[in-house]
This record gives sequence, C-alpha cells and structure tokens, in this order.
Amino acid sequence: MIKPALQHRVATIAILLAASLLGACSSDGDGSLNTPFTADDQAVVVATIAADYSSGAHALFDASAPFDGADEYAPGGSDVVVAARGSNFYRIERFLADHITKFDVNAPGTPIWQVSVLDPGETNANPQGLVFASESKAYLPRLASANVWVVDPSTRLPAGFKTGSLDLSAYDDGDGTPEPAGGVVVDDKLFLMLQRLDRTASPWDPQTAYLAVFDVATGAEIDTGVGGAFKGVPLQVRNPQSISYDADSGMIYVVASGRYAAFSGSTPTEYTGGIEAIDPDDYSTDLILDDGDATTHPIGQFTHMAIVSASKGYVVGYAGWQNNGLYEFNPITGTLLSDASGNPLPVAGISGVEIAAIGLDGEDKLWVSLPDSSEPGLRVIDSDDNSVVKQRVATTLNPGNIAFVDAPD
Repeated sequence: MIKPALQHRVATIAILLAASLLGACSSDGDGSLNTPFTADDQAVVVATIAADYSSGAHALFDASAPFDGADEYAPGGSDVVVAARGSNFYRIERFLADHITKFDVNAPGTPIWQVSVLDPGETNANPQGLVFASESKAYLPRLASANVWVVDPSTRLPAGFKTGSLDLSAYDDGDGTPEPAGGVVVDDKLFLMLQRLDRTASPWDPQTAYLAVFDVATGAEIDTGVGGAFKGVPLQVRNPQSISYDADSGMIYVVASGRYAAFSGSTPTEYTGGIEAIDPDDYSTDLILDDGDATTHPIGQFTHMAIVSASKGYVVGYAGWQNNGLYEFNPITGTLLSDASGNPLPVAGISGVEIAAIGLDGEDKLWVSLPDSSEPGLRVIDSDDNSVVKQRVATTLNPGNIAFVDAPD
C-alpha cells in the first residue's frame, strides 16, 4: 500500500526446501513461544521494522494475557507485511525484495519454504499480501503488475506455489498496472481492490478506484453491470488502503486515503478518501464516512480500519507524519464518536502518535501497532468498552501490520 514515507527495500531472494518443525514449548527467544498453545488459543504475528528501515523481521505473541512471546525472528528486508491462515503464517517482503516465506506457528523462526514472486523477465512485482479462498487457494496482488497470482499456500515445495494468474490489464490507468493492493473473498466471489494510481505524477495521482470481481471456482471475471466501460465496481473513494468483510452486516468495507501532499508542498492533500460500504450481492455502494475537504477534515486522512460489527468500527486518522489518532465510528450512522462539542474522541487517548496498523483478534480485542523510538510495541484494547487490556506488548523493532494465527488442532 502507498504510504506517505518513502520506502527503499533491497533483499536477496533464496529458495529453501522444506525444513523440520520445532516444538512449541521453550524458554525465551529460541524460535518458539514461551508457553505452548491450548486448543482455544490464537497467536498474534506482527511484521517488525527497524526505525531506520535497514532491516525487518517478525514477532509472535500469545493473543491471551499475559501475551507472552518473542520477536526478531528471521531478520530480512524492511518492507515487510504478514498474512495468516490456520496455523501457518506468511512473511511477504515487498518492494525490490519480491518473495514470500512460509512459517508454522510452532516454529516461528524456521522457514518451511521461501519463493520468489517474480514472473520471468520481471524485476519488480511488489507483492502486497495474500487473499485466502481456502487452505489450498489464495490470491497474491502484486502492486507493480497487472497480473494477480493464483497460488496454493498449502504446497510443501515452492515450485507448487503459483497455479495461475488473473489478468487486470483492462484496468490499467496508463502506467502499466492498475495497482492491485488487496482483496477479500465473499460467497465464492473474489473482490480485488485496485488503487489505480497514476505513477507518472508526483506524488502519485489516484484515479477512480475499482473492485474487480472474479468467480473463485472458474477464475472468470464477473460483469457487475455497474462499472461502465469496466466489469468491476467503481468506488467513490480514491487510493484505497484496505478491504474487509463483516458477516454481521453482510457488507464489504474499504478505507481510502485520497491523495497525499507532495513533500515539497507543491501539491496539497486531496481529501478524496473515506470509508465506503459495498453490497457483495447487488454491488451498490455507500460512502458511510467521508474524510472531509480542504477546509474541514476532523481527523485528517484515513489510513487503517477495523470493523467490529454492523454498528461499530475503528478508523485511524492521519493528521501528519507521526501524528495519527485512533477513533471509533458507527458504520450505520456514518458518525465518529465525539464529545458534546462534536469533536472526535480518540480511543483510549491514542492520538498524536504514529499508528502503523490495527487488527481485531478472535475475541474482538483491538491490537494497535505503535512505532516509537524508545518504546515500540502494541497496545491491546477491549472493543466492548474501549478500555486498555494491555498498555504495551513490547517489540524490539517498530511494529507494522498484524495477522492472527490459530493454534494447531
């Protein structure tokens, strides 16, 4: 996803054969959790990044108190995100690194395999994450390519990872790629989020974003009938950052940032973002929360989102570099939780700080990644009442995005 800070990432790509799994129970920092999982446990895997962007790794913590765990597993490149399915998680190294490494929750420092995500002749793919349809089928959006890979994450050897591709070249905005940045699977339909950024402009200029819809079983693109010249769903918001599905409301939600201002000041911020709801059945859309305009933008640009229920969600507002806030909103009414004067209220007082990511675990606790030069870590919030469950789950490097891994059967 496009961030306001520059990202320069280089990594060496290697292909590893399957490795032996290690035991789940150990003492501190040797590649497994401090305490073994029980049947109901979930783990939190976090991408971690050095403050100077010189390196990255991942951390793993128990999702239940006292949140034991360890970090700095398998150091590598710094442009890193994580994804998870079942008891496996995947570390995706992005810009100019272009590979994915698979791990098991009980051996979080030992790669099962690592695979390049470059097609022949490519030098940059910039993979963004994994969108899971099943244990053996997922989709890999590659920001620098018009082809989204169809993959088998359950494969035991890297050679079996890629199984096909989806062609998105029809959505090209003129620079060779429509910037596929994420997706979600709902009722056997894949909804791919296309940012459609004009990368010939500086800063990149967001064009009309789309959701391209594919049949999971056949791989054929579905003509939604609402996209004009395109088969997909046009969005009202621009520069979408993430997408999620809420079973409670039956809706897909997209959060978007609009256009970031140029560092030179030559181009101002464009408040064309917000949170949009999409009906996965009839493809109708509704802008439920607007980020504002050049004059009035109560929490700044929107960067991250988590949906708890049909009537409760969280959004991160970006007022400036390392000046972010966490806010509650109601997806039904499209309103931010505010004080008597109408001023948005930061959740648990989290404002004026950098927020790298948010995520909900299986018990609806909200995990907030808080990079910090002296005390990096994650804060855990009870989404029932917004109380703080844990002030800081400490990480050595700055925390990035978050995924949740199930305990093994």
